[in-house]
Amino acid sequence: MDNIRIPINSGILKNALNTGCIDGVDGWVAQKKEENDVIFQHVQGVKPSVFYRLFKATRAISLTATLLPSIAAVLLCYSMGLSIDAFTLVTAVIGVLLLQVSVNAFNDVEDYLKLIDLPGSLGGSGVIQSGWFSAKQMNMVAWCALFLAFIFALPAVFQYPLYILVIGMFAGVGVVGYSGKPFRFKYRALGDVFVFLLCGPILTLGVGLSASGTMAPLLLLLGAYFGFIACGILNANNLNDIKVDAASGAKTLASVLGFANARWLQVLYYVAAFVCLSILAVSLGVWLLLPIVTLPVLVRHIVLLFKADSCDQVSLNGIRFDAAKLHLLLSVSACIGLFLSL
Repeated sequence: MDNIRIPINSGILKNALNTGCIDGVDGWVAQKKEENDVIFQHVQGVKPSVFYRLFKATRAISLTATLLPSIAAVLLCYSMGLSIDAFTLVTAVIGVLLLQVSVNAFNDVEDYLKLIDLPGSLGGSGVIQSGWFSAKQMNMVAWCALFLAFIFALPAVFQYPLYILVIGMFAGVGVVGYSGKPFRFKYRALGDVFVFLLCGPILTLGVGLSASGTMAPLLLLLGAYFGFIACGILNANNLNDIKVDAASGAKTLASVLGFANARWLQVLYYVAAFVCLSILAVSLGVWLLLPIVTLPVLVRHIVLLFKADSCDQVSLNGIRFDAAKLHLLLSVSACIGLFLSL
C-alpha cells in the first residue's frame, strides 16, 4: 500500500494515531510530519509472539532502574539492624516494578501521539512504531500495570495505611501525570523533578517502610543518590531530543536551559549524587564510596557531551544508552558497597 497523508486538523487523525486503523485497515503507523500533514505507512510482516512484544513493551531490561534502588533500600535497613517482613517487601517491590512499566507505557503512548517518537527515533520501546501494538493497546497495558501495582501494594497498605497511601497517591499521580493529561509534567519542564522523586526518595522510603516499618532519614539520602543518577538518564535523553521536543511543542528542562547549559545540568546531577554518597559513607562506612570506581566511565560520558557542538551531533546518538549503563554501574556498585557494610 502507498503512504497516506492525513491533515493535522483532520477529524480522523486522532483515531488513526490511537488505533492504527485507516479506512477499516489496521497496521498504519505515523512516519513523520510534513508541513500540515502527518504521513502514515502500512506496516507489514509477521509480528513476533505476544510474549516477546510484551517484553519489549514493558522495557523489561530497564526495570533495574527501580529494582536496584529497592535492593539498596533493603540492604540499608539490614545495615541499621532492622528486621524485614519478606512477604510485604516482595509484594511492594513487584508493585514498584509495575509502576515503572506503567509510566513507560503511558510515556510511549503520549510521545507517539505528540509525534515525538516516530520510526527511526531513539526513544521509547518502539513497539508502536513497529506496528506491534497500537497506541490504544499500549494505553491498556499502562492501565493494567497500574491496577496490578495497586493490588501488590495492598499488603503494605494494610501494614502502614496512612504513610503508604500518601506515598501511593503521590506515585499514582506521578505515573499518570508524568506524560498524560491533565498534568503532563514531562512536557512542562517538570519531568526531572518527578523522576528524581519517584525513582529516588519516594521509592526508597516506600520500600524501606514496607520492608521494615522505618522511615529513617538515611533512606531519603539514599533515595536522593538514586534520584540524581536517574535524572542523569532523563537529561541525556532530553539533550538528544531538544530540537524534536521544540518542534512538537514539548518543553523539557534541557530544552529550557539550552544544549550548552543542559550539559552542566548533567554534571550537577552526578556531583550531587556523589555528595549524597559521601554523607552516607560518614554514617555507614567507606564501602559506600565504592561507586567511585565508575569515575572513568562517568568522565568519558561528560567529556563526550562537552565535545559536541549541538544536540543532534552523530557522536551523541548513544549518549542516552551510556547514561543508562552508567546508572546500572552506579546502582550495582552502591548495592555492593551497602552489602559489604553489613
